[in-house]
Amino acid sequence: MTTDAWRVARDRFAGTETVADAIAYAEAAVHARADLVAELRDLDPTGDASTTPAIALALAAEAHRLAGRSDEAVADAVAAVELWPGAVRAAAIAADAAVAGGLADVALEVVAAARASVAGADVRPRVAAIARLDDASVRALIAVGDTRAAAGEALDAIEAHGDIDAWEDLLAVADADDQLLAVVLGLALLSPGDRFVAAVARRSRPARTAELCFGYLAAGGTHASAVSTGLLAAGVARREDLALLLAEHGERLDREVVGRVATKLAEQGCAAAARRLESVAGLATVGAAAAPTFGAGLGGDFRIG
Repeated sequence: MTTDAWRVARDRFAGTETVADAIAYAEAAVHARADLVAELRDLDPTGDASTTPAIALALAAEAHRLAGRSDEAVADAVAAVELWPGAVRAAAIAADAAVAGGLADVALEVVAAARASVAGADVRPRVAAIARLDDASVRALIAVGDTRAAAGEALDAIEAHGDIDAWEDLLAVADADDQLLAVVLGLALLSPGDRFVAAVARRSRPARTAELCFGYLAAGGTHASAVSTGLLAAGVARREDLALLLAEHGERLDREVVGRVATKLAEQGCAAAARRLESVAGLATVGAAAAPTFGAGLGGDFRIG
């Protein structure tokens, strides 16, 4: 299939607006992605003239988004939502685009319309698509400044789907609000933790990453990535005080990981933390550093924020 095959198919659909041509366009757009092709097989060429083309356009929009063709993705997403607001995947793409374009109010309208449309619809969206719509709602609420509602929406999404992808957005506003940060950490405790820790590492400087990873663990978080990520970040920041605190959770790490992290810490001038990590993890019994006092090196009163 040529690079421009999807363009030809899209022009054909624009001229006919038939269900069959909508599906044909989607097939041309997603041909290289097996997961999307599998979803296309569920579409019936004799199906509803609004919902079926809308779902096809949503799949095409997703394919364009994954291929880096953002303009085409947004165009197809908007077209899908205009045909049927219940095209949840397209609604999420359109809502995220609206937030990025400074139109958070529009994004919230798109989310509300999508939810209303699927409430009693025969065509049910996939769970993953609903989760993405929930994430888009969290981002839109943050963008309009309603952080309380955004946190509530995030809680609902975590309870419904197990996790969210809007952690970076929540962390961005929580940086300047200790109370909200406590809420975000509480939300992280209700999630598996891996996406939260990854978001912390992506958006925060090393020292802040170490602080947040420790805050998550001190609050009861259990995901091992918080230990390894926090320790490595503390090493980069040359913050052995934080590394010593994080090392107390070293038993969560695999022995092989402990060895690698301890070596890195030692190389970065955090030898005491490296020894303590090995001791806590059971890899060393001689010459281990004493257990650090809570808040050591932080004025004795460790506080996130």
